[in-house]
Amino acid sequence: DKSDSYDTPVADKWALIVGVSKFKNERLNLQWAAKDAEDFYKYLITKGQFAADHVKLLTNERATEKEIVSELGGKWLPHVAAPDDLVVIFISSHGSPAYMDTAGVNYILAHDSDPEDLYSTALEMQDLVEVISKRIHASRVIVIVDACHSGALEVGGKGLSRSNFDVNHLALGKGRVILSSSLPEEVSWELKGQPNS
Repeated sequence: DKSDSYDTPVADKWALIVGVSKFKNERLNLQWAAKDAEDFYKYLITKGQFAADHVKLLTNERATEKEIVSELGGKWLPHVAAPDDLVVIFISSHGSPAYMDTAGVNYILAHDSDPEDLYSTALEMQDLVEVISKRIHASRVIVIVDACHSGALEVGGKGLSRSNFDVNHLALGKGRVILSSSLPEEVSWELKGQPNS
């Protein structure tokens, strides 16, 4: 059916880029997550040919839970992205496994997230998917998550403990995809001598 918007040319391109290296809880700090976001931002506005004012970059102190949710589902993307547009969402941070939460929920950590209170301070993966599905009207959405849920709170690990979530359970619908930096049994790492994770 050629009337479906995912069969038409991309009319415009939008992106929300998030990277958290510096956390309010300093023991969570990462080395390269903010640089990952900054590098991806630069790529999109140059080789990716995204208009600079169509890409929002939130890093470190600007990447609070409230600000990410607001830009994603409230004050920005839902108002600018049209059905024939492409939306790219990139998040580089820590992730948490389901067993850390009493309800078995996976989270992505924002700058101000508290590992002891993920429910009220972090970004629930299923909620993010729901916001994208219900509030972003673009038929083409790419979500890139560079956060594992399998490392440990040690240098280089991008997860909070040894478990992960399966992105196959986070369906966005036709024309929309989630790309994860690791499989459920794998670890995402920051390596010494490599300026990106």
